[in-house]
Amino acid sequence: MKSSILLLSVALLFGATSCSESIMQEGGSASSGPIDLTFSALSSEMKYQVNTRTLVREGNQTMWVANDRISVFDGNNQNNPFITKDGGIMTDFRGTVSATTDWYCALYPYNSRAEFDPSSYTFTTQLYIRQYAEPGSYASGMNLAVSRSTKEDAQDLAFYNSASYLRVHISSDYKGDAISSMRLSGNNGELLAGDVTISVYDPNETSAVVIDNEQASQTIYLDQVQGGEICYPGKDYYFVLAPVNMVKGYTLTLVNEKGQIATIKNDESTSFTENNIVTIEVENAEFSGDECGTITEDGLFIVTNLDCLYEWAERVENGEIGLGCYLVADIDFEGDVRKWPQIGTDEKPFTGKVIGNGKKISNFHIEGDENFPYAGFIAVMGEGGAVENLTFDSPVISTKYVGNTTNPFDDGYAGVIVARMNCADIFNYTSAAIKNCHVTNPDVSGSENVGGIVGRSYGRGDIIEGCTVSGGKLSGHMFVGGIVGNIEGVVENCHVKSGTAISHFDVPSEARLGGIVGTNNSGRIVACTADVVVEGDFGEGLDTRYAGGIAGANNGTIIGCAANGSMNGDFSGALAGESYGDIFGCYANAKATALIYKVKKNMNNADDVVLPTFSGCYWIKGSTPVIAKGEENGLIRDCSVKESLTKDLIDSMNKVIDDVASDSDYTYGVTYQYEENGGDDNQRFPYKATIPQR
Repeated sequence: MKSSILLLSVALLFGATSCSESIMQEGGSASSGPIDLTFSALSSEMKYQVNTRTLVREGNQTMWVANDRISVFDGNNQNNPFITKDGGIMTDFRGTVSATTDWYCALYPYNSRAEFDPSSYTFTTQLYIRQYAEPGSYASGMNLAVSRSTKEDAQDLAFYNSASYLRVHISSDYKGDAISSMRLSGNNGELLAGDVTISVYDPNETSAVVIDNEQASQTIYLDQVQGGEICYPGKDYYFVLAPVNMVKGYTLTLVNEKGQIATIKNDESTSFTENNIVTIEVENAEFSGDECGTITEDGLFIVTNLDCLYEWAERVENGEIGLGCYLVADIDFEGDVRKWPQIGTDEKPFTGKVIGNGKKISNFHIEGDENFPYAGFIAVMGEGGAVENLTFDSPVISTKYVGNTTNPFDDGYAGVIVARMNCADIFNYTSAAIKNCHVTNPDVSGSENVGGIVGRSYGRGDIIEGCTVSGGKLSGHMFVGGIVGNIEGVVENCHVKSGTAISHFDVPSEARLGGIVGTNNSGRIVACTADVVVEGDFGEGLDTRYAGGIAGANNGTIIGCAANGSMNGDFSGALAGESYGDIFGCYANAKATALIYKVKKNMNNADDVVLPTFSGCYWIKGSTPVIAKGEENGLIRDCSVKESLTKDLIDSMNKVIDDVASDSDYTYGVTYQYEENGGDDNQRFPYKATIPQR
């Protein structure tokens, strides 16, 4: 390995040195059948200037991680996801192509929206602007690499890195405040990330080139995934950027836990070349100033403290509905008595992005009266709105709004992060997103549409992904769910933990309480788990239908989910209270009246009415009946009570999920599979459906 030393002149209060070096690179081989392909990455198959790995490790060696994915384009120019189940220095990628062809081109990481031009052998994909701080490595899925094969069996697939890297080494003797996040930008406005093109025609010219469009960014953000984490002394942290010559050097901005900044500025021309690392060492820093209100290049209001958060919220309330925010410090509402502004209205929903940067908001509280229908950090979120990577600890959310009971669209909404996503239009295919957000010890109460993350989601394109709710209590008149009260969109890889209590107020209404959702209205619940106590039993005269471990009422699809705990009440199901929709490959180890209490079919008297399907669903240590009412209304396939989760049961559920994944209505493109759970909840859920890397 060749290396050269490049000394950097450092401004302000840093001592730093820098060097440039190449990542050690390794190749790959392949074997295949006519449609299904498998190719391996082995350290013994090294090729000069070829790298099939995705994580940098000590000595610049690289490794795969489990559930890595790549896009493999075939001769029909179809984007086929390939996945590896194991990490390490050796791994196999497996997937299916549309047809056997004489060429394949592959892209890491997998991107369902990536495009390939076979006339020029050029990919169009994304280099992430917001990346994550992984000690000793760039985070999985952040790097870009491409490969081209000229054989039917893809035996010659071998990857070439397409990006460049800035390694920030925090000295073991570092003196200064803890570093919470970092930002990198060129001093001459160079484009560093966004939409990129990558040619795979010539293996010696596979550099990523940023497309100069509205997605392009002159800044890359290196954030923490979890709240409270810092960049530790003695560790390396990596920016992944498009190869570029920064003719006037670059600026590295460090942010401490209070939101103050310190900068290191290199004014000398620095060349970031393909598959090459430039290193800078940070030895000391003094932080000062307050960035509150500074607008980032991508239009986000920087939030550094509680007053600053109020300033942002007030601007949104006063009409700047597209103004998002970027948290650079933890926020605590303890002792604050101000009224929280309403972020979003029916007429003007919030359409910006809240980037949490792994930060925590503690003791957030909002109390709505009889005239205020929206209780949540964000009242109404509209098309394109998003909240990402944010934690709420001990929030208290309540509203007394009941609305006009004769008007089905005059509801109350209570959710920690968002009260209502999108609107009640009958043809609502709009989308908003909440990803990688977490709520601990919530206290949420309302009338209708009560959720630990969201009260109500109306958009068919809405997605709530990678979120958790831990402990606490949620209660309402009807539609109460651990993640969302009532949903039209997708809940994916979300988990309710630590016996979260979900209950129904003592009023005569159909409750519909669920560990993940109260009611699933045409949405999809995928690879979720719920460890909950759902209380659906309140005595005579009360219609407490229905209580479920995953859904109180299911009018959509549930795939690869598991429930644990107690579902109390006469109308309770360990998986679902009632279901019009399909349930595939799920299990429950929970107290309930049945696995699924009641199966319902469409009652329009059509001879060809489609019955809901229940396939590969098991009740561990349950009792009979598996279906309490309406078994004749469904297609029941291999659903039963079992003493334990055996390998045969796991294989059966995985086969069912495989079959669903091949259906054109299943939009994810990769099969979820149950595997042994190594997490802290493995006693409750010994197996979980694993989620591919994003």
